[in-house]
Amino acid sequence: MKIIRFLFLYLISINLYSTQEILTLGFGSCLHQDRSMAILKTIEKKELDLFMFIGDNVYGDQKDGELDKLIRTYKQQYNNLENFLKNVSTDFIWDDHDFGLNDGGSDYRYKDRAKELFLETWKIPSQDPRRLRDGLYFDKMIEKNGLKVHLIFLDNRTFKSEWKLTDEFNKEGKERYVKDFDPDKTL
Repeated sequence: MKIIRFLFLYLISINLYSTQEILTLGFGSCLHQDRSMAILKTIEKKELDLFMFIGDNVYGDQKDGELDKLIRTYKQQYNNLENFLKNVSTDFIWDDHDFGLNDGGSDYRYKDRAKELFLETWKIPSQDPRRLRDGLYFDKMIEKNGLKVHLIFLDNRTFKSEWKLTDEFNKEGKERYVKDFDPDKTL
């Protein structure tokens, strides 16, 4: 079975009370480090105010949860993106493949080291709140031409409880996981 991975790209232009373009944002995910980066040239040409990498920015997870591959893929992806990062304002949040374990969560034994790799690779400043507390969630206000936009980046890995596995794999509505009404579970 051939699996096709791609960067999901979506551009938003906000035009309020004006015919002039005020703010242009883009976001994408699922950027595999071994695949073509040609889409980045197109993104650069859009002259965005901000491009948000919203998870699966690398594919470094291993079934055993070890970090060897994650370390290599972060380095490789940074090299892939180095010119892009010089020309485009960016922000990053992670998902499971850049966390280090497919569908991983709060019980992942290397989550702290994976967080360090993330912060180091994407050059998050030393006084950024993400370096001073658990989790990578953060918010950001963008202001341009009198318009303010509040962006909220959710960390759906650091605090995630284990999901309840299906009892009927691949049945419609029960493909991999099923609803879990345990009030102590977190995301």
